[in-house]
Amino acid sequence: MTKVTAIEAGPYGIRVNAIHPGGVVGPGQFRMKKIIETRAKLKKVSTDEVVKGYLNETVIGRWITDDEIGEAVLFLVTKATATTGWVLDCSGGWFIGPIRRGY
Repeated sequence: MTKVTAIEAGPYGIRVNAIHPGGVVGPGQFRMKKIIETRAKLKKVSTDEVVKGYLNETVIGRWITDDEIGEAVLFLVTKATATTGWVLDCSGGWFIGPIRRGY
């Protein structure tokens, strides 16, 4: 969708990019909390174990902060002026593929 929209908007001088966040911590992250709680119930483990499992699936081994997502947006708006049709992965390596270090 990002690429098609970029192709259609490009002739009008409009750049279209997207950010693909991973697990983000910050105020109001209720969706991720619900996902963790549901996964813990299904697997019959603690929420701490589920969190550890998610973090083990990232290359950097931690959640992404809402400030880091903001920095990515700022980069796309101010520095990447020739960039369009791009999806910026801000997942800490979560979307590279499963690392699964001990989970």
